[in-house]
Amino acid sequence: MRDAIGGSVPFDGDALLHRIDYRDAAAALDLVVTHGLTGAYNAVPDTDIPPTNRDFFAGITTGHGWPELTYRAEIATPLVPVSSAKLRATGFHFTY
Repeated sequence: MRDAIGGSVPFDGDALLHRIDYRDAAAALDLVVTHGLTGAYNAVPDTDIPPTNRDFFAGITTGHGWPELTYRAEIATPLVPVSSAKLRATGFHFTY
């Protein structure tokens, strides 16, 4: 992985790495389409603050004995937790 990207990534190391399981993503999309919802809905588990990119990828690089990545912060990514309250208010819950 590190060799393929040259050890440098365009996002911010301090940004939060919001992740969603593909099954929850599919269920959220199904709910939005089935109920004809409009507008923006965040669809990431938000009960716990996610790790930063730096912390998450440090686990991978350290585990393989690779040097830490360089974060260029060229892409704006969230530095604060994202809320999925609007989606959850529809009755949706994250399973995975």
